[in-house]
Amino acid sequence: MNKAALFFDVDGTLIDEQTKIVPESTLRALKQARENGHLVFINTGRTSCNTLDSMKHIPVDGYVCGLSLIQSPSPRDRQKSRMPSSA
Repeated sequence: MNKAALFFDVDGTLIDEQTKIVPESTLRALKQARENGHLVFINTGRTSCNTLDSMKHIPVDGYVCGLSLIQSPSPRDRQKSRMPSSA
């Protein structure tokens, strides 16, 4: 199976606009994508200081925030989350 880097916006995509929460079905789908070998990223116009703490319960490999800065959740995860050299 080909592996992909998947990017998701926050407002209106991961977070339901009416309830303002991430549905359990979304969390399960993101987890499944990672288990299938895909890299999952949050891609948002929000700055990192307005994103990282409130989004850390979402299973992702990293973040693209405000100024297009990719940040991994932790240094250990950064090592695991490297894009394959064929990508």
